[in-house]
Amino acid sequence: METPTPTPSDPNSFWFDTTTLVKPAPVNLTPVLDATPTPVPVDTAIDNSLSVVLTEASTDPSLTTLLTSADFHPSWSYPPDQVIVAITSIHETTGLSYGLSILTFTLGIRTLMLPIFIKSQRNTSRMAHMKPKMDVMNERMKKLGSSLDQAQKLQMASEMNALFTKYDFHPIKAMALPLLQMPIFMSVFFGLEQMPDYYSHKLSTGNMGWFVNLSATDPYYVLPFLCAGTSVGIIDLGKTQMLQNPSGKTMLTTFRAMGALSMPFTMMFPTALLPN
Repeated sequence: METPTPTPSDPNSFWFDTTTLVKPAPVNLTPVLDATPTPVPVDTAIDNSLSVVLTEASTDPSLTTLLTSADFHPSWSYPPDQVIVAITSIHETTGLSYGLSILTFTLGIRTLMLPIFIKSQRNTSRMAHMKPKMDVMNERMKKLGSSLDQAQKLQMASEMNALFTKYDFHPIKAMALPLLQMPIFMSVFFGLEQMPDYYSHKLSTGNMGWFVNLSATDPYYVLPFLCAGTSVGIIDLGKTQMLQNPSGKTMLTTFRAMGALSMPFTMMFPTALLPN
């Protein structure tokens, strides 16, 4: 029996047109192996981690404070560091703002230095009262000139010592007292100057008046003006003794000018420095 050949017109047959068949795409049977991750350099990993932390710190003030103050490692042998430690201790103990803590510390230092200041002023006052008699002795020595023998020199020295004893004046104290104050005030100055580097966030908020940010300059220049005016005022308080010196008028004018000219420099200082 002959098998009929299927045709497209025969509904009871299956017709496949081989010309329309689509060749299937080849399948890649190569096994896929787990790729080994490329190692990240340690420096890059640290930088990435630090970037994430700093990004979070920008929205979290407490974390910013922690990161900033963590960089401060005080040295017991460096006095400006101890100034920062003392101010921070006042702030944490009393709860005062950093502005009031700095003011409290400055007043405390000046109170402790008050006896030294008083002794210095007394010594200066005694020298002013003693000066007319010293001038007389100096004139006598000038008149004698080269004819002054050894005995006369010893006599003049004895009279000078007797004059110092009478007025309780000590030449060494006249130089030692200011030199003793200088390192203390320089330590306070450099400590307050460095403090914004370690506590910039704490000093930038929560302070008083118009100088909220102690790490920035005074926007209205009030504090620099007050500092310059205070310096000139202190000089004028002691001008009576200064004018007793022949060159006292020149000295007074010079010191006044220096006090006034300090204002352009203090205008560039952060406000944390100005109470000093």
